[in-house]
Amino acid sequence: MFRVGSQNSQAAILHVESRVSRRKTAAGFEFLVKIEATRDSVSNLVKSLQSSSIVVDVVILTDKSADEEGIWIPRYISDLDRCTHLLTKFDPDLDYDHPGFSDKEYRERRKDIAEIAFKYKHGRPIPVVEYTLDEIKTWATVYRNLMALYPTHACAEHIRVFSLLERECGYSENNIPQLEDVSNFLKKQTGFQLRPVAGLLSARDFLASLAFRVFQCTQYIRHGSKPDHTVEPDCVHELLGHVPMLADPSFAQFSQEIGLATLGASDRDIEKFATFMSSHIPVHVVTYSSSCRHIFQFMSSHIQFMSSIFQFMSSHIPSSCRHIFQFICTGSPGEFGLCRQAGEVRAYGAGLLSAYGELKYSLSDKPEKKPFEPYLTSVQPYDDQDFQKVYFVSESFDDMKEKVRQYAASIKRPYEVRYDPYTQSIQIFDDKRLIQDVTAVLKGDLNFLHHALEKVHSVTIM
Repeated sequence: MFRVGSQNSQAAILHVESRVSRRKTAAGFEFLVKIEATRDSVSNLVKSLQSSSIVVDVVILTDKSADEEGIWIPRYISDLDRCTHLLTKFDPDLDYDHPGFSDKEYRERRKDIAEIAFKYKHGRPIPVVEYTLDEIKTWATVYRNLMALYPTHACAEHIRVFSLLERECGYSENNIPQLEDVSNFLKKQTGFQLRPVAGLLSARDFLASLAFRVFQCTQYIRHGSKPDHTVEPDCVHELLGHVPMLADPSFAQFSQEIGLATLGASDRDIEKFATFMSSHIPVHVVTYSSSCRHIFQFMSSHIQFMSSIFQFMSSHIPSSCRHIFQFICTGSPGEFGLCRQAGEVRAYGAGLLSAYGELKYSLSDKPEKKPFEPYLTSVQPYDDQDFQKVYFVSESFDDMKEKVRQYAASIKRPYEVRYDPYTQSIQIFDDKRLIQDVTAVLKGDLNFLHHALEKVHSVTIM
């Protein structure tokens, strides 16, 4: 933390992010800044920025906007074009400890690949990346080492799907799969799809994408000097760690529930989920151009949601139908999760399944292992520079998912949401009529299941 400003406008900078501006009428960059200051200082800083010739626009989130307008959520899958806020903590251009910091060629390559994500819009095919020999060599090193560990270290769900990926998506030691091919494969398996992202995404945007069965996936490769472990996401992490799990129907459903549970959640609840997922806390967007020396602050309070739509439904929906809606309460798996399967401890976390150094370490006797409890996991310090000191072990895969669902039920917001797969949109349950409409749809589905069971039963008897 450091301070900027004049005598009349002092502010402490807490967080800064930047990206190339997407506005057609503006050149330069967009900056996201979180600072700590008094209201008078905020006013003075904003006036100073607005009077500058290099500043295009200043957007402030005040206490009033947060409380009265609520938190913006994407309503349609195309709205994910706006869910691209990046965190710069591990940027090779800014982080001295990044293995690519002193490698100019690597940094330029990262920028070129990032442009694909910056220009991408929903509905378009994902552009092909022609990977270099050095990048394929790095991929091959990771792939070869992980393939030797998967049979004894990976969970059954991951192992089952991986053979399909090799057969249908070209997964192999000497080939880096293209996101478009993998995305088409996922659509057929579970309805999930990929979209390119330029780097480490904010937790709120990442979780919101899951609500639409969309996984934001990087296309660049980790630096070749550190193939065994990476502190940031890369396509090795996404393709070897996340994608196999998203091709499992049960885990895909669970992942979407995670996203739905966090839509509209307060910053405080998102922060807990970010810690729980070994991710990072998102902050609000402030836009201006060209220079990060001109800083301002916004103050926003955490919203404490006080109502639940389930309580509303309990008084308006017949008791025979209420259990149908309990599936909405959901949660989130961690990057470094372990579970027991067939008497052995196996990895299901993507952070482990994509890093052969930590995968081997996590199942050794060196780290501490504790029973998985979401409320404890959410406050466990996360080491983003090295292997974890503590790993949490679930009694089973299903046990993990059920505990996370119970944890997510503690998130408070003034409404509940549902994904409509026909329009690829989010329905907000804030009035009785919509709930009645959905109840009618579910009644039809229940009738279908009833008739299907009758036919199966009659065939069995015959």
